[in-house]
Amino acid sequence: MPEPPCDIAVLAQDDRAGFEQMSRIYQRSIELSEQKSAAEIAATVADPQYSVLVLRVNREVRGFAIFCFLASDIWLLEYLAVDDALRSRGNGTALFLAAKHAADARNPSAQCVLEVDRPAPVAAPGDDRARRLSFYRALGCRRIEGLDYILPLTANGKPPPMMLLVHGLDGPTLPKAKLAHWLEAIYANVYAQLPGDHRIADMLSSLPEQVPLISLCWRQRSWRPAPVIEYPSSRPRHRDPGEPQHPSQQGNYHCSDGLYAPMHEMLTNLPAVFVMLPVECSWLRHSPLPEFEIANRRLQSRL
Repeated sequence: MPEPPCDIAVLAQDDRAGFEQMSRIYQRSIELSEQKSAAEIAATVADPQYSVLVLRVNREVRGFAIFCFLASDIWLLEYLAVDDALRSRGNGTALFLAAKHAADARNPSAQCVLEVDRPAPVAAPGDDRARRLSFYRALGCRRIEGLDYILPLTANGKPPPMMLLVHGLDGPTLPKAKLAHWLEAIYANVYAQLPGDHRIADMLSSLPEQVPLISLCWRQRSWRPAPVIEYPSSRPRHRDPGEPQHPSQQGNYHCSDGLYAPMHEMLTNLPAVFVMLPVECSWLRHSPLPEFEIANRRLQSRL
């Protein structure tokens, strides 16, 4: 059965039915501690600093994006959500791209910044935090390395640990001074915090002058390095001089740190999103690269 057509447009200020439909998705999809009040969300519809896009299917709101234009060089994608029944069908991507198009029309040089929950060290199946991170990774977002972002909302409890992502910024690093400017703009304009908030200084205190921008990958050291598994193959594995031969490789797998472990032990320690990729493939047999590096590259391309 074909998908019903969808439409993305700005939510009109007098569209009460559309706002109520959006609010229901907002309350179901956004972590309670990260929610603003209904009055604050309603105010964004009329605020010229904000833009609210809604995705409609059969004239009913089934997704939304709320974003704010801040300093001259950034815009914050504050909220993006799609109704559960329409997820994994490209609707979230369509909303993100529509928001980016609107932001580019207003200021083509501005970068997109996003606040996202930090995933658990080992993600459980169906973990929304892991799913969101995979979504933003596919869009090309990168995280600001070492920044433990503090969301300044407390009305509904303490928010979970968070990260700040950036989209559209070239180069491997971000100047610390620019990041400080971004944080001050977010705190003041989005959350009405006073200038000089001590939490900004706390977030910046341990960062270098050039802050790395890191691809979103489960092997990053921010949460937990995932071991890289080398599957056995008919080709002998390269050994460093003096490396002892393991007495029996039957049923064992080689990890990139040089340790052997039975398969079930390796699986126990893997994040749920880690994908094991066999390297016993015809296109790999004649490659000069170590097998674990090949598996690494294939894994990076599939996450």
